[in-house]
Amino acid sequence: MEFLDGWAIAVGDSPCRYMARHGHQALEGLFCSKGAYSAGWRLFFAAIFLAIITYVLYRMLRIGP
Repeated sequence: MEFLDGWAIAVGDSPCRYMARHGHQALEGLFCSKGAYSAGWRLFFAAIFLAIITYVLYRMLRIGP
Protein backbone atom coordinates (compact mmCIF):
# COMPACT_ATOMS: atom_id res chain seq x y z
CA MET A 1 0.00 0.00 0.00
CA GLU A 2 2.93 2.33 0.59
CA PHE A 3 3.85 1.98 -3.06
CA LEU A 4 0.41 3.27 -4.08
CA ASP A 5 0.61 6.12 -1.59
CA GLY A 6 4.03 7.13 -2.94
CA TRP A 7 2.65 6.95 -6.46
CA ALA A 8 -0.29 9.19 -5.48
CA ILE A 9 2.05 11.79 -4.01
CA ALA A 10 4.30 11.73 -7.09
CA VAL A 11 1.37 12.04 -9.49
CA GLY A 12 -0.40 14.72 -7.47
CA ASP A 13 2.64 16.91 -6.87
CA SER A 14 3.12 18.05 -10.46
CA PRO A 15 -0.47 19.20 -11.14
CA CYS A 16 -0.61 20.99 -7.79
CA ARG A 17 2.57 22.93 -8.54
CA TYR A 18 1.35 23.74 -12.06
CA MET A 19 -2.01 25.04 -10.85
CA ALA A 20 -0.38 27.11 -8.11
CA ARG A 21 2.07 28.74 -10.55
CA HIS A 22 -0.52 29.56 -13.20
CA GLY A 23 -3.23 30.96 -10.95
CA HIS A 24 -5.85 28.22 -11.15
CA GLN A 25 -7.11 28.69 -7.60
CA ALA A 26 -10.48 27.01 -8.15
CA LEU A 27 -8.96 23.80 -9.56
CA GLU A 28 -6.18 23.87 -7.01
CA GLY A 29 -8.73 24.12 -4.21
CA LEU A 30 -10.69 21.22 -5.68
CA PHE A 31 -7.81 18.82 -6.30
CA CYS A 32 -5.07 19.94 -3.91
CA SER A 33 -7.05 20.92 -0.83
CA LYS A 34 -5.28 18.30 1.29
CA GLY A 35 -1.96 18.24 -0.55
CA ALA A 36 -0.40 16.20 -3.31
CA TYR A 37 -1.50 12.92 -1.73
CA SER A 38 -5.20 13.63 -2.15
CA ALA A 39 -4.64 15.19 -5.57
CA GLY A 40 -3.03 11.99 -6.84
CA TRP A 41 -5.90 9.81 -5.66
CA ARG A 42 -8.51 12.23 -6.99
CA LEU A 43 -6.83 12.30 -10.41
CA PHE A 44 -6.62 8.50 -10.41
CA PHE A 45 -10.33 8.10 -9.68
CA ALA A 46 -11.22 10.87 -12.15
CA ALA A 47 -9.36 8.95 -14.88
CA ILE A 48 -11.25 5.74 -14.02
CA PHE A 49 -14.56 7.64 -14.02
CA LEU A 50 -13.83 9.22 -17.41
CA ALA A 51 -12.87 5.85 -18.88
CA ILE A 52 -16.15 4.31 -17.71
CA ILE A 53 -18.22 7.22 -19.03
CA THR A 54 -16.38 7.11 -22.37
CA TYR A 55 -17.01 3.38 -22.71
CA VAL A 56 -20.71 3.73 -21.86
CA LEU A 57 -21.20 6.59 -24.32
CA TYR A 58 -19.33 4.69 -27.02
CA ARG A 59 -21.56 1.64 -26.53
CA MET A 60 -24.73 3.75 -26.52
CA LEU A 61 -23.93 6.00 -29.47
CA ARG A 62 -22.15 3.71 -31.92
CA ILE A 63 -23.86 2.90 -35.17
CA GLY A 64 -24.19 -0.68 -36.30
CA PRO A 65 -24.18 -4.03 -34.54
